[in-house]
Amino acid sequence: MKTIYLIRHAHSLFNEAYEKTAKDPMIFDADLSNLGTQQLLDLPKKILEEIEINSIQLIVTSPLTRAIRTCDAVKSVFPNVPVIVNPMCVEYMEDSCDIGTPRSSLSTKFPHLDFTHLSTDHWWYTHKNIDDEELTTYEAICTKFKEFSWFEPSEVFEERVDDFKTWLFDQKAENIIVVAHANFFLEMSGVLLKNCEIV
Repeated sequence: MKTIYLIRHAHSLFNEAYEKTAKDPMIFDADLSNLGTQQLLDLPKKILEEIEINSIQLIVTSPLTRAIRTCDAVKSVFPNVPVIVNPMCVEYMEDSCDIGTPRSSLSTKFPHLDFTHLSTDHWWYTHKNIDDEELTTYEAICTKFKEFSWFEPSEVFEERVDDFKTWLFDQKAENIIVVAHANFFLEMSGVLLKNCEIV
C-alpha cells in the first residue's frame, strides 16, 4: 500500500505581494520570500516529527522555483533518496507565478537536478488561441501574459491531476513525498495546505 506525503512549497514573493494588494504582481516563477526562507529552516524539524524518515523512497517536485527550493530543504533530510522533477504537478495556471522558467535555464540554476521529464523548454500551460509565432522567447511569453492573462481550462487541469495520480501510483516506490502547490493539492486531495504544511 502506497503512502503519499504532500508538502506545499514555502511562502513566495508572489504570496507576499498578493497578500498586500490582492492583485497579480506579475512576478514570474516567483522565488521565496524572507518568510519562505525562514520556513525552510524549520521544515526539516517538521519532517522529522511527521514522517518516518527511513521509509521514504522517492521525492517528486514541481518544476516551479518555489517548489524546487522547498524540495531542496526536503532533500536535506533524505540525502540518498532520488528526486524526480515532474511538470504534471505544477500549479494550476492562473497567475504570473505559474509561468515557469525555461528548462535550459532551470538546468543552469539547479544543476543538481535532472530536468529530462520536461519535454520542451517552455513546459507550462499556454493558451492555445495565442499564435505560437508570438511566443518564441520567454520574454515574449511574459509580455503576452501581461497583455492577455490566460487560465488553464478546468478540464485540462483536472485531467492533468488525474494523470499525475496515475503516474504516481505506477512508481515502484511505496513511500513518496510530493512537493507542489495549493490548488494542485486541493484538486488532488481535497485539502487546502498552508505554506510548508505536511499531510
